[in-house]
Amino acid sequence: VTAVRGVLEEIEHVKREGEKLQAALVKSKASSPDSLAADEEGLPDFGRILEMLRQASPGTLEEARAAVQSRQRQASGRARELHSDTYNTLEAQLLQLQYKGRKALDGEAMGPGPEVKRSLGFASAGKAASELSGVQMPAVTYASRPEVAGSLQDHAFLQLLGIPEGGLTPSPSVDRCFQRVEIYDRFSEKTGTVEDEFEKLCRVAVMDARQRCGGRRLISALKPMLVDLVKRRQRISSMLNTLRSCGLDKVEKNLLRKHLQPRDVLIALAFSSMAPGPSQARMMSLAAKTDSPLPLLFGWALPVTSSNAGAGSASDTSTAIAGGSLSADARTSSGLQLCPQIHWGALRELFCSPSHPLVLSLGSDTTLGKSYLLQYLYALQECHFRGAVQPALRIHSMPSIDIIGDFAREESMRGVTLADVHCFDPEEELCEALTATLSSFAALTLLHASFKTDFEDTSAGREGGECVPSPRLAKLLALLTGSTSSSSKVLLLLRDVDSDEHGPAEQRRMLACVDAVRRGLGGTHGAGPSVMAWLVPPLLGLGPTELTNEVKSLRKSRSLPNKHVSEQPTLEEALGSAASSSLKFPPLPVLQQRYNDLADSLRLHREEAQPSSNLESRTLRTSSEGKYGALAQRVFAELGSAGSSEGLLSKLFPVAHCHQYLSALSQEKVRCLGRGREYLEPEERRKLESSTDALDKEIARLRLERQRAPPHPLLTTFAQLVLTGDINLIVEFAACLDDWKQSKRAPLLETKLDLRKELDKLLEATPASRETGASATAHGEEGGQIAVLRSELAELQKRLDEVDVSIDSFWLELMLWHELERIGARRGLREVDERMTFAAAKACYLNWVKSGNPLHFLHSAPLQFGAFEPLRWHPQLSGASFFGSDFIGDILRELDRDFGVDVRGRPLLVISVIGVQSSGKSTLMNYLFGCSFATHVGRCTKGLYISLLETQRELVVILDTEGLLSVEARDDVFDKQVALMTMACSDLVIVNNRGELGRHVGDLFQVCLFALYHLKLARISPAIGFVLQCLSMVNQQQQYEWVATVKRSLEDSVQELQQREKPHSFKLQDLVFLDSESIFVMPSAFNDDTQFGLQVSRPTNLYALKALQLREKVFHWISRAKASQRQRLQEVGRAVPGTEVGSASFASLSQWYDHARTVWQTLSMCGTDLLQFRTMRQVLMAQQLQEFCDALVQKHVDGKMSTESEALIERFTKELRSLTAAAEVHATDNSFRGQLDGLRDAVLQEMQHEFDEFVKSHDSKFTDQQVKSDKRFSLMGPMRRKYASVDSLWRSAVHLSLEQRSMDHLFEEISARVTDLLLEQGANVNVQNVERVFQEKWSQVMAETLRKQRPNLDKVTEEVVSHFNAALLKLKSQFRKAHIFHGVKSLSTHEVKDVAEANSSFLLSKKGVGAALIPSMMPLANANSSTQVDNLWIKLVDAMRLEVDQQGQMSDAAALKILNRLNSEMEAADQLRQLLHRLGSSFVQRLFCEMAKATIHYRFQIEQQNFQLRVNEVLGKKQQKLWEIQARVDSGKREVHCAKVWAKTFVDTLDQHFRNAVGRMAQEVVSHMSNILTNPGSACEQAIERSFTKRNWRHVVMYAIDPTQYLFMEFHKEWDQFKQGLVDQYCRELKSNFGSCVRIAEERMQELLDNGSLQGVSDLTMNKLSKVLQEVCAELADESLSKAMCTCLPSFPSEADWNLSDLSQFVQFASVELRRYRANMHEMEATVERRMEAELTRQKADFWKCICGCSARCPGCGTKCNLESENHWPERPHECRRHVYPAFNGWQKQDGRKPFLLHCRAKAQWQIARTRPPIEVGAAERYWDNFQAMLEDEHPDWLDPKSRLPLSSMEPLEEYEEDCDTAPEDIQKEIEENRRAWANCKDALLEHFTSMADDSDIEWLEKYKREGGALTKEDFSSIRDELFAVTPLESLEAMDSIVMDALDETAF
Repeated sequence: VTAVRGVLEEIEHVKREGEKLQAALVKSKASSPDSLAADEEGLPDFGRILEMLRQASPGTLEEARAAVQSRQRQASGRARELHSDTYNTLEAQLLQLQYKGRKALDGEAMGPGPEVKRSLGFASAGKAASELSGVQMPAVTYASRPEVAGSLQDHAFLQLLGIPEGGLTPSPSVDRCFQRVEIYDRFSEKTGTVEDEFEKLCRVAVMDARQRCGGRRLISALKPMLVDLVKRRQRISSMLNTLRSCGLDKVEKNLLRKHLQPRDVLIALAFSSMAPGPSQARMMSLAAKTDSPLPLLFGWALPVTSSNAGAGSASDTSTAIAGGSLSADARTSSGLQLCPQIHWGALRELFCSPSHPLVLSLGSDTTLGKSYLLQYLYALQECHFRGAVQPALRIHSMPSIDIIGDFAREESMRGVTLADVHCFDPEEELCEALTATLSSFAALTLLHASFKTDFEDTSAGREGGECVPSPRLAKLLALLTGSTSSSSKVLLLLRDVDSDEHGPAEQRRMLACVDAVRRGLGGTHGAGPSVMAWLVPPLLGLGPTELTNEVKSLRKSRSLPNKHVSEQPTLEEALGSAASSSLKFPPLPVLQQRYNDLADSLRLHREEAQPSSNLESRTLRTSSEGKYGALAQRVFAELGSAGSSEGLLSKLFPVAHCHQYLSALSQEKVRCLGRGREYLEPEERRKLESSTDALDKEIARLRLERQRAPPHPLLTTFAQLVLTGDINLIVEFAACLDDWKQSKRAPLLETKLDLRKELDKLLEATPASRETGASATAHGEEGGQIAVLRSELAELQKRLDEVDVSIDSFWLELMLWHELERIGARRGLREVDERMTFAAAKACYLNWVKSGNPLHFLHSAPLQFGAFEPLRWHPQLSGASFFGSDFIGDILRELDRDFGVDVRGRPLLVISVIGVQSSGKSTLMNYLFGCSFATHVGRCTKGLYISLLETQRELVVILDTEGLLSVEARDDVFDKQVALMTMACSDLVIVNNRGELGRHVGDLFQVCLFALYHLKLARISPAIGFVLQCLSMVNQQQQYEWVATVKRSLEDSVQELQQREKPHSFKLQDLVFLDSESIFVMPSAFNDDTQFGLQVSRPTNLYALKALQLREKVFHWISRAKASQRQRLQEVGRAVPGTEVGSASFASLSQWYDHARTVWQTLSMCGTDLLQFRTMRQVLMAQQLQEFCDALVQKHVDGKMSTESEALIERFTKELRSLTAAAEVHATDNSFRGQLDGLRDAVLQEMQHEFDEFVKSHDSKFTDQQVKSDKRFSLMGPMRRKYASVDSLWRSAVHLSLEQRSMDHLFEEISARVTDLLLEQGANVNVQNVERVFQEKWSQVMAETLRKQRPNLDKVTEEVVSHFNAALLKLKSQFRKAHIFHGVKSLSTHEVKDVAEANSSFLLSKKGVGAALIPSMMPLANANSSTQVDNLWIKLVDAMRLEVDQQGQMSDAAALKILNRLNSEMEAADQLRQLLHRLGSSFVQRLFCEMAKATIHYRFQIEQQNFQLRVNEVLGKKQQKLWEIQARVDSGKREVHCAKVWAKTFVDTLDQHFRNAVGRMAQEVVSHMSNILTNPGSACEQAIERSFTKRNWRHVVMYAIDPTQYLFMEFHKEWDQFKQGLVDQYCRELKSNFGSCVRIAEERMQELLDNGSLQGVSDLTMNKLSKVLQEVCAELADESLSKAMCTCLPSFPSEADWNLSDLSQFVQFASVELRRYRANMHEMEATVERRMEAELTRQKADFWKCICGCSARCPGCGTKCNLESENHWPERPHECRRHVYPAFNGWQKQDGRKPFLLHCRAKAQWQIARTRPPIEVGAAERYWDNFQAMLEDEHPDWLDPKSRLPLSSMEPLEEYEEDCDTAPEDIQKEIEENRRAWANCKDALLEHFTSMADDSDIEWLEKYKREGGALTKEDFSSIRDELFAVTPLESLEAMDSIVMDALDETAF
């Protein structure tokens, strides 16, 4: 504690120093107008920067940069930034101290956690990282022989578009243009269609850029607009016409119009205007989503500096030269140089993991129209065409290859990756090597060959003739021969052939051409790929309809006949087969490595003058064996090592897994603590404390598990990637995770879709079946099927969640490891990797976020904010305040500096989107702002994500939320929490809806407005905008009407909210800004169409244009909302002097994050109380009903109940004073409680009746049954507390009366004791003994009095806390009356732990209270504020003393008055209001807590005073009563004692005699039973006989359920039936004989005294008296009585054989004693019966142990073991003499879960494999090949211990097979009994075996069932109840109870 206080003081000192420095900076800044103007314009203040440099006097550039950054941190005005290092160190110390303190309180170990074994040590970490990143390969490969652009057209064209700059160095971050949101004000002024407006916008922008660029680098000038175009999924070709017409003169226009292609713009944009690295990769990824061709190989200009210097060098790691070096001509030439080039790095992000199978389209350069045909075959939107313009530009005639991926939609459209080869040139090394590389990976090759130009006819010189390929085609075939895999297919497309017009000669020539190609692809070994050929007619010159028909016909046509291939598929089938190929397009690093190997091999062949067909197959094998890179192989290996996907997340992310459950348990504990602050019954409180203890144990276990859990090797791999800082590697890692996840999710999603369809059909069929009047049975079956489907869907969702591994999961795991390091629980990131530091992780994550990736800050289930330790997030668990930042907070603070938010005062805009699940929210944000949110079918967003963008002036935060109304909904309030979170943290909330606005939107906003108003969460009034998607033909008026409807409903809600407020105190615009124009209709984002016979679905251009139009609307909505807010603030006069009204809502990202954290904490803590309602109507209903309930409580509980209960206590207290006996006190107590209960019930009934009448009279207003039920039930709470208070007061009065009765009883008891001592000791009685007894009794009574009456602090604390919490809850429900209490938390009884703490309250303080409450929170508070708090405290204490009466009692109403006084005083004093404004709810919380402590202190003082008065009163009576008792001591008579001893001995002996008789009778019953049930074996056989053989179907079911219990039931029936007759007879005899013996002894002794028979006996002793009585009793007529009397008369030893001096007195006392025993004869009779019952029960239990035997059941059929003892293993195994079907034991077939109906000893049954569920969670399912294996594994005690084989009574036999005809008659009969039993019992047994399905196809089922008497499923319940009516355990418990009663109660 001292250390914590010291750290807190240091932090306060750091804050004060920062504030002083900031004040000085602000003062100096205000004196410089230039600085203020620069900040307003968002420009750097160069003057100030120069001044900083002069003051720092730096010596180097790094020192200058450090000096400027330091001063900029100071200028940000934040204490944390001013002294960041010191502050972070102190904060870490404080967190660690707090965590250690929490562990000490919880009793956890304080030592460090165990050393974690890492998969890679420090020494090998660097090596591992290099292995993962792979060999450093060049990002660009240039041709070795560049050529000078000799044409003026080439030079002008490239200069205009942009020539790459050689000075551009690779950048690790993405170009800022990707984070820029372009706003075009002119576009919002719409006058025509959106397409025309966009055309105008583009024309203006292009012309302006053309004017600015001066004929150079036009694309670079247009980069912001083009990037924005592609981010909106709009193709570059949509601007092509505008670009072609942008020339300044005719020559330039002709140049662009003739030669400009979309591909040129994309190349110039990516490679001439962007730095190499992530920017180019991001550009290509965005272009791929528009379904545009991506240039892999293309001709372009070399960078300017490279060309001048020789176009690069071999040592440059970012570039490579094909062939190793440039030619001499290239090194010496000057001017613009062109060459083919491959930019590998640009496509690495897109193809970082295996993609769809590759389809390679190529042909010779003489075959035209290849891309044209490819576009039609696959219905592509865009392909690159060379065009017919001659002469063509050199860059267009160079070889090139385009990649067309399938990335336009989340789901696959084509299922293949296309590679389109243009201008194939075998002489160009890059083209040859890259074509070979692609061919080696191609699953399908489309070989275009011209029938007219690519083949030479040699038939003139040969008989029979043949065709040979042209030289260019031959070279292409040779290249394909050496590279194409034998498993791939080649589709030969013979072009320019009219299949309808050719004769036999032409047909033979076509077949010869196909054979020539096949031979050319066969290579030297004759084994090549499969070749199929199709004829393609000419397509050029055809119209659209003709072209469509031709392409359709071509797709449906079959291949030419082929003698090598028997089948002739259609072209459509052949193309479709590629999508299912196992040969995938590899990741780009693998492709690049294969390219390098093939390029080297081709170079060697070229130098050795060998043909390309001689490429060795070893090249293909060694270049890249697998389709994955090193990183992917590592990822898949680690994921595969985890085994089953069950529990995968807990293995991969142990810290996050523990963190998730710790958060859930912490929330549950907070709820329990909150529940504990209420009034609870003792039993409820005990259960609550038990639950809390269990939660504490589980939390401690999870913390220990988290402290010991090692990092997963895959996390170590990820950490190594983070250390490299290479974003491309992390993207590749994420792609590998997605590939693995999709492979796991795909089959599960298909199953889920099937189940969902089946469930929808059932749900649709259920109402129809009800309308048609289907039977109840059918309804029940449908309901059961629906329940089963829902259960399967839930289980399937769990399995989907288990494989939901993403890159965000790994980032979160690293964040949580750092959080453990921050609080001192573990070493943190260094345990993952020794080199990993927070700085390295933060730097990498900063680049990750700045690259456009969203940031996940609300995640997991339950939703968790950021990466905070649960103990920090729930400070009420540790008693500390919430402080400190987390990983994400630190990241946002760094982004503040990077974006210049703090330095330039850049405004921050927050835009969020909400909507139902799968409505396209993430897609809308991606189009609207160019975000990178994940999109796919179903729930793609879990929790909340943010993406950071910027406009020219603002920094924009885009907030994407999880879908509302989802099928995976977390709970009822989740939708409202998400909506309220966005409304409280955003400038604009976009409500995205698919279709028209529904009622749920208005209901949602009503409840959110209600919570927003009362929780005071929002800092501004956010604007609301509606976006309706997938709508068309909706006019503007209809849109406005929809919004107006929602607005009217919200305004009505506001009016209802302010009914009791001042008129027009607030309006709707004070909460949200909602305008009728804030609505926008969007078309569908994707268009489904049929083109050329193909179903296609692709992004629409209209959606992209509408998104651009909506963007302008969005910022227009925000500006209108801010203007409205400024106007509203000016109206109400709330503008703060010196500030601009309506300025930015948040000063920085970190400030917004802190606000969002506060909002989510508030929603988690108290938001659910407000958000539990579904509509505003429910809210107002609950509020009005709550007010009426408060009035009812005040009237009935505080009024009638209080008055009448006080009168009742007064009347019964008077009655207590007149009572003399404790029994009378208890009777009066019962009477009082009865009347109090009656009063309580009457008052409660009146309250409920008035409530019901009120609701009934307003029936149309209060319609929600749940709200009415909850409020009606809430009336019980105040009544229970009032009842408890009255009961406590009455208990005190009863305890006082019982104290008086206890003392009176004490004196009576002492008097009786004296009399007893006189009878025992006579004259020898010792007075000191009497005094000692008195002191002992007095001590007991006094201790009991002190125990009951001593004041109990826990009780006082609980009562006071419950009253204050009830009052606080009532104030919170009165939302409009006491806003200061909305942020106050309920009290806990743990806050006052002992008497010393209670007495240390401020009850007696009049000064110093303010000084004690304020300094820890506000050091700069003045003395006047402390005085005001002191005065407030005095008033509150006076009010409390007035409300608490002299008996120390208080009520809810008293606590409510105290809090109302606090509320009124706070609102009346201006200084207190200002203090509250500065300190917030924490100040009210402290006052509230201290007031409760003072009340506890005051009440405890009153109870202590009353207790001391009662103790003094009791002590005054002690001595007086002691004197009275001493006066009664006198001498006594010895004969009294002798008479008692003789009588007692006689009766005890008689009692023992009859005990023995009872035992003999019970043994007789047992002997009879043993004749029926001899041993366990016979008992088991009788059980089978009585059930199966006698066809008692109910007994069969009982036997199947539990054979042992069934055997006990039969035994129990036999026992009770037999014993009943004997017990009644024996008991009657024993009862009569016992009473007769006592009576005879008394009569005979009196007769001896009367007739003087004892006068002649000298020295009469007790033995002599007994002997005389024996002689007399021997003459009795009843022989049994005579024998009993002679046996039982007492005989004493010589030392106890006392003389009898006064015989008459002895006889008198002995007779009195015997008569007293006889008076208790009714107790004796009951005792005889209990003894008899106890003995019989004992005998029954012993006999049952003998016959029950071993309780083991056969693992197969479930029959009971026949052996005598359970401890016979391993000497002897279990044994059953009779077996049945395994179905009676629940065995089922795995297929269909049908019953297993083979005899247990059938051989087929023993050969079937067995499975069972796993024993532990996460383990695999248990499996055995046969029944014998299962017995050996799990039931070896059923096998012979030596041979490990089954016994002869269990071994399988062929005679037990179902179809055995040679089986003996007894076996056939046994099988028939089993069949008959199953046929008649199966319906009832299926109710027992719930997972078993009915098998109605059994052929013998109806045969045996027709006999009648078959059980139904309704019989099962009664059968089960009958079976378990009496169990052995219950019988033993009954025996124990009877035996104890018999032992405790004797016959006397």
